[in-house]
Order: sequence, then C-alpha cells, then structure tokens
Amino acid sequence: AGSIAVTPEADDYGAGTVVTLEAVPQAGWRFAEWGGSVSGSANPVDLEITADTMVIARFVQEPVEFRLYLPVASR
Repeated sequence: AGSIAVTPEADDYGAGTVVTLEAVPQAGWRFAEWGGSVSGSANPVDLEITADTMVIARFVQEPVEFRLYLPVASR
C-alpha cells in the first residue's frame, strides 16, 4: 500500500508536460513496479504526458521475520 507523488502538482496537464512520479510506500511495504502508462521499477520516474494517462504503482508487503532461540540443555 502506498501513494504516488506527482511533481509538479496540477489538476490538468497539457500535452508535452513532463511530470516526475514517485511511489511512496507505507510503513511495512515497498515499491515493486509501475503499471499502466509507465513500466519498470525506477523510482522516481519522469513521464511525458501525451494523452489521458493512467499510472499504477504496485507495492508488496515486506516479509515479517521472526527469530526463535531455543537453548539446548546440557546433560
């Protein structure tokens, strides 16, 4: 889970505008890859707007690691 930060921020972008997209994961998550009009896993990434655009940021949950220590009794 996370969000996408877009720079510069605007309600509408004209054709030819270049925006920077940054995937921002929530705690316990990491960015995996882009989908939609952007591919790859570079973060941040620049995108030139040429038409209506949909971008997806895919996040994966960080694995939780547990360690268990069991002492061995001496005989």
